[in-house]
Amino acid sequence: MAGEAVARSGWQTLFSRLGINPSDALRRARLPVALFSADEPTVLPGADYFRLWRVLDEHVAATFPALALQIGTTASEDPCSPARLVGRCSADLNAALGRIAQYRRLVAPIALRVLHEADTTTVSLEWVDASCEAPESLCTAELVFIVELARAATGLRIEPLQVGTPRPPARQAEYKAYLGTPISTSAAHCVVFSAGDAARPFRPPGESIWSPFEPALRPRPAVLAGRGSMGEHVRDALLRLLPAGESSVQAVARALETSVRTLQRRLQEEGHAFQKVLSEVRESLARHYLTRTRLQGAEIAFLLAFEDPNSFVRAFHGWTGTTPQRIRAAAR
Repeated sequence: MAGEAVARSGWQTLFSRLGINPSDALRRARLPVALFSADEPTVLPGADYFRLWRVLDEHVAATFPALALQIGTTASEDPCSPARLVGRCSADLNAALGRIAQYRRLVAPIALRVLHEADTTTVSLEWVDASCEAPESLCTAELVFIVELARAATGLRIEPLQVGTPRPPARQAEYKAYLGTPISTSAAHCVVFSAGDAARPFRPPGESIWSPFEPALRPRPAVLAGRGSMGEHVRDALLRLLPAGESSVQAVARALETSVRTLQRRLQEEGHAFQKVLSEVRESLARHYLTRTRLQGAEIAFLLAFEDPNSFVRAFHGWTGTTPQRIRAAAR
């Protein structure tokens, strides 16, 4: 979806937190006032997407001089954010950045470039449509989101080595206090982490990650405590691994610290097969996303670790005998 962006109902919450009436913001951006309440996700041209964000820059900059901090930290707390989910379910920041870069390409005219060097990991932002000048608040907020993710997932106050933008904010105090470093002038919007910080293991995602899900789709306390059947352990491992892009029996065996042979043997003793457990978890999650969220089909396929949306649609038809669109329509 080069040059396009998905309109998120979460934007409505953000605008409200910043004291902006969402309908007024949409009118100022010359967009439909029902944009955030549509039954289906709305895809905006890149120019419309940027224009909506400029409303924030223009109308709340005086009230929130560190606007990007407000946006970035709000996004990092959003329980329904797919970027937050895939990030927190990743093994470390390096892995998280790879998944978030893939996700951003699905939903926004943003390209995250990740450069791994011997001593550093650098993330820089590029815009699909070079003719559109991206709003400063949006660009810097993306960098703030990444820093906040690293901190929340490791439980440490990770401080980047550098944060750079083409036009650093005039009032630096709040940014320096949060980031641990001032925002410097650079050719692109970028954030640089030490290689050691980028490789720090992420903690297992906590309850806040799973709160939007139905109880049957959350990790079970008994399993987390080491009890339960192998089928239950595989199921819970898949809940964490699928958002991270992992669906293989090898990945599950590594997560459970066992061998593939032992995992498959114990599943067989319980009357299960790995592929059946994987399909059941994917189907349950797919139904949840289709009936409880406004995620696009491509986003759902991504969160279920399918290589492409068509593979998801074929698999869903095999599970249910119908299409994702019909399940979503029936739930309205």
